[in-house]
Amino acid sequence: MSASSPAPVSTPDTIVCPHLDVPHQPGMNLVWSASLELAWKRLMRQAGGPIALAGVAPDDPAARLVRTLNESPIDEGMLPPDATVAWAGRTDERGAGELRREIERVFGPEEARRMDVPEDGRIAVVGGMNLHPRFAVPFARERESISCRDKYAQSFGIWFDEDEPREIWEQRAAQVVVHFPRYNDEELATLSDEEDDAAWNQLVIELLPVDALFSVVVAATGRRATLRDTVENALSRLQDDDGAPNARFTHEEGICLPAIDLHCEAKFGNLQGLPIVNAAVDEERLGEVWQRVHFRLDEGGSSNPSTMRNPFGGALMSPRRWYFNPSFNLVLVIGRRTRIPLLSCWFSNSEAFVAGSEPAIWRQVRRSRRS
Repeated sequence: MSASSPAPVSTPDTIVCPHLDVPHQPGMNLVWSASLELAWKRLMRQAGGPIALAGVAPDDPAARLVRTLNESPIDEGMLPPDATVAWAGRTDERGAGELRREIERVFGPEEARRMDVPEDGRIAVVGGMNLHPRFAVPFARERESISCRDKYAQSFGIWFDEDEPREIWEQRAAQVVVHFPRYNDEELATLSDEEDDAAWNQLVIELLPVDALFSVVVAATGRRATLRDTVENALSRLQDDDGAPNARFTHEEGICLPAIDLHCEAKFGNLQGLPIVNAAVDEERLGEVWQRVHFRLDEGGSSNPSTMRNPFGGALMSPRRWYFNPSFNLVLVIGRRTRIPLLSCWFSNSEAFVAGSEPAIWRQVRRSRRS
């Protein structure tokens, strides 16, 4: 499946967040990456401590943003280095060259040439993430597109296909931890109405890529006031016992997800031009503060097309069979050991889903209706 794009795409329905404390907005995707916070930590080391601004009131939005960045738990060693730009420094001729090389290292020469690297001599803080998780055994790739919100999307996932060796399915299943729900069909009958509603309408699964530094959480969860609140609610469903009953899919269960190809960037102009008063960088002014995210999530390697089949032929009688209703709205990249978020993508629209063609069966239905 080709889920990549040679050039950034316009993202009018996506908000790139400088931190997680950003309120949700109806119909808008929210994207946050820890790369900017790591870049800010590097600026703090250059400055000898938390960044302080001159002439900015404590309740000013710029001051609040700086406090949030100063207090970030993100630090060295948490983010995958090959996928991360976290640069801070003076954008004189030397610094601009360093920044350009960092961008090229992570995003490639073509996109580095396209980016407008600042050369104003001020202090720039730049975060970037270019991440495409790979899996030891790539997940299944569905032959047909799936209907997801308002578009047909290319899709991938895990389901049992009798035409494939059983050990392939078992290896794929070992790469997915089901955190919620963990009920079997018999236990569903004993749940309260509230528990039953959650079991059918929420999900939290964890995908385990080759890189053991991080994992990918896919969730369907309720929207809270801010992105941070929503993320924390989803993470509260994570369980420590990966070997518990129902922590893995059985061959009668599975999930199908739209492939994601997300390109976005933002500059945070409310900090530009503000003076830093830290002694180590006294009389310096902040220049551009921006971040760029390119995130792809698909089968994570090369796999032959497969066909998902509902083993029961009709209605899905278990909430753990998400074959034809991939109702998710949150994807997180988290530290596999720390459980700290490194990337968060909230999806209110289908802008980042990789478009696919109309499934053949629906074309046949339309033709039969016209005849």
